[in-house]
Amino acid sequence: MLSEIDEAIDQLTIQPSLVHLPLKLAFSNEDYLELETKSFKLIYRLEKQYITIVMILYQKQSVVKSVSARLFH
Repeated sequence: MLSEIDEAIDQLTIQPSLVHLPLKLAFSNEDYLELETKSFKLIYRLEKQYITIVMILYQKQSVVKSVSARLFH
């Protein structure tokens, strides 16, 4: 499982904006991107010089519920 995450991170470093789903969270002014693997979703932001991975979720987890839980706890 960790190798799948490592491969996704390697892919992000090479092509950070290639064929990833844009994700607009209603309560945020920032643009997030979502990279899906077989088992995981990586939620991230592109910064000027780097990529910030915000969350790594299992495929079946809800992004909105996870972000809400993180913000309010």
